Amino acid sequence: LNEELIGVLLSQAAAMGRSEQLSEPLTVLVQSVTADSPASRFELLADTLSNVLNRDAAVSLKTNDAFLNAMSAAYAIAAQVARSNNIDADRRAAAVRFASVSGGDASDSSLDLAELLTARTPIPVQIAVVKVMGRNATQDSMTQLLTHWNSFAPIVRAEVLTALLPRESSVRFLLDAVESGTLAATDFDAVQRDGLLNHRNGEIAKIARPLFGEEAPSPRAAVVDDFRSQISNLKSDVIAGKAVFEKRCSTCHRLQDVGKDVGADLAALKDRSTEALLTAVLDPNRAVESKFLVYTVVTKEGLQHSGMLKGETGGSLTLIGNDGKEITVVRAEIEELVASRRSLMP
Repeated sequence: LNEELIGVLLSQAAAMGRSEQLSEPLTVLVQSVTADSPASRFELLADTLSNVLNRDAAVSLKTNDAFLNAMSAAYAIAAQVARSNNIDADRRAAAVRFASVSGGDASDSSLDLAELLTARTPIPVQIAVVKVMGRNATQDSMTQLLTHWNSFAPIVRAEVLTALLPRESSVRFLLDAVESGTLAATDFDAVQRDGLLNHRNGEIAKIARPLFGEEAPSPRAAVVDDFRSQISNLKSDVIAGKAVFEKRCSTCHRLQDVGKDVGADLAALKDRSTEALLTAVLDPNRAVESKFLVYTVVTKEGLQHSGMLKGETGGSLTLIGNDGKEITVVRAEIEELVASRRSLMP
């Protein structure tokens, strides 16, 4: 029998309450974990243990010395894999999930998940940690997630909100963070904001209304109003517009084979109103999407680089400045990664 089938059979045995059939095969399966185990084995064991340990049949396992010793040893191995910078990201992420299920009490092998929430850690590993901490949703784990918020890439930020928004207790925690300024209303996408404003819990909706219902006055509002009055009676001129685009916008935007792919895809904005486009051009920080935020990387040598986060791999990340130049920084060399609340657009 292959391991996947064994996992299914053990889950079924636990569901039927057959505790006598669990201990020996499950112990053997857990003992198969080594430092060289592939991601698939860690994932399989995490799924199997999640299914088994949440059943009444698992009570007998908690007093089975052979099983407990195997779990302790496997946890120590998984913790070591999760922390290792020399192991590929997928295996490390799978080890994080397995470790969260298998537990562990030995202080010398205990895995501090928060230590993995740094820019030096590959994105898949950070996401695995966020999912575990978000699933637990304790006060401490939620605080840890928001403590690292400014160093998270957009995809990790999205995972944090996805993990915390389903529970009312964690929703209240997020709203408190918005109220205190730890999070910004613009950190939530339109769907998330709408979900909070129309939350089934009327008290949560009431709290969200002043936080998300109306935008705070922008210091650029007067500029937008001034230009609005000037263009209200103007007729569009494609030729003149193209000349302005090439001079002012092509450094960051690309349209019809002119310019650079740094900022938003303008071809996708055909349905935007003149009002929306005017605000986006003159007041880009009013509602900036997280993927267009300016990130600052400080290396261990003290070098500082700023730009939009263009791409990430397990071993590096790439910033792109508003001049279109790209800078790639090796993760192991990153001392700090911080996101501002400003758009890359000047």
